[in-house]
Amino acid sequence: MNKEVVNSLVHRIKSALPENVKMPHYRMDLLSLVRKALYCRLRGKTTFNLNEIILIPKA
Repeated sequence: MNKEVVNSLVHRIKSALPENVKMPHYRMDLLSLVRKALYCRLRGKTTFNLNEIILIPKA
């Protein structure tokens, strides 16, 4: 997945969350990921799979 796409996805998620919610914890819960897997996706080392991309906007 392109780094620009990942950055755009991260930005959209951040803007949709209330200020008191920490994005990594929210996404770990939403996507059922462990911390290491989530941070690999955020850094672009591992791509988000289609199911994860579909789940994010529905939350």
